[in-house]
Amino acid sequence: MRPLRVGVAGAGIGAQYAASFQRLPGVEVVALCGASTRNAAPAAARLGIDAVFTDYDAMLAQSELDVVAIATPNDLHHEMTLAAIGAGAHVLCDKPLAMDAGQAHAMWRAAELRGVRHIVPFWWRFLPAIRQARALLADGSFGEPFFADVRYLNCGWGDPHGPMRWQFDRSRSGSGALGNVGSHAIHVLQWLAGDLVRVCAHTAINVPVRRWPDRTIAHPDVEDTVAFVGELEGGAPVSFLASSVAYHVRSSFHIAIHCREGSVAVAAESHWPDGPDGRLTVMRRGDEEPRPRVAAPLAGTEQLPPGLAPQEIAYAAIATELVSAVREQRPAAPGFEDALRVQEVIDAALESERDGRWVAPARRQALG
Repeated sequence: MRPLRVGVAGAGIGAQYAASFQRLPGVEVVALCGASTRNAAPAAARLGIDAVFTDYDAMLAQSELDVVAIATPNDLHHEMTLAAIGAGAHVLCDKPLAMDAGQAHAMWRAAELRGVRHIVPFWWRFLPAIRQARALLADGSFGEPFFADVRYLNCGWGDPHGPMRWQFDRSRSGSGALGNVGSHAIHVLQWLAGDLVRVCAHTAINVPVRRWPDRTIAHPDVEDTVAFVGELEGGAPVSFLASSVAYHVRSSFHIAIHCREGSVAVAAESHWPDGPDGRLTVMRRGDEEPRPRVAAPLAGTEQLPPGLAPQEIAYAAIATELVSAVREQRPAAPGFEDALRVQEVIDAALESERDGRWVAPARRQALG
């Protein structure tokens, strides 16, 4: 079996995706594409990647790629993904999948028609405690959900008042905290408890003035904080909060699903000592208090070098999932359909904020 050839678009987080694929046997990362060689060339040198491109189409044409990882600003996801699919490559595309649900649907449809594997790195899903929570809830013993509480707080790049970035520019990002951090939390909620059927949202731009690296003034035009109430299939209410300007640990996630026969809750911080696995607590009817549960490590990560951050461990598991799906000729998860369902909620929340009303996420079919 010849090695799978991987090309990566994006020299920031893309370098971490490249390193994750490099840890897998039978996989070669052969090309890295960046907007300029300023970041791409040093990253490629550090990772031992021979080919460096600043033209994405040239990378696709010249590199004979089996897999393309796309880690670029959101406004490039749609075009780059369609080009990779057109070249017959399997695709990892960063979250949020697209600028809106229409683009996300087109990407899912194209991938399904071409028969390529696809994955979106909602990395909190790969936290051991969250996967254990999924297993507990999936067996049905907790009964239907009563309500869910979700919080994802992020100290934006270490400083809530930090510099302007493309993530705060609607023309590049499509949304702010909803897509950048909220997409992770929405996906985990839907994976554990089912689809959201309506939302009523409020967003805020708490830091209205920032500066670009050259010190010129910029005015963010997407939300840095979002709160919404929602409803799950079956009627259970949801409270949801996501922010990229929290004075908190760098990245902190909490989800609790309270059901008829008990509750399952996970809390995790990406940069604290107990972050790699997360903290899982379970309470069943008759218990006097929630009890901690130990979550088993993710399959396939036992041989990783010590000292990796939780996100790096999750990325290794994501790369493993996509490569295994390619080799086993099966769908990868979470795929573009999962990401589309998230994007539909994001679109509904933005519409709700704009119109001041409850909005039901639109549901699209793959080949419709």
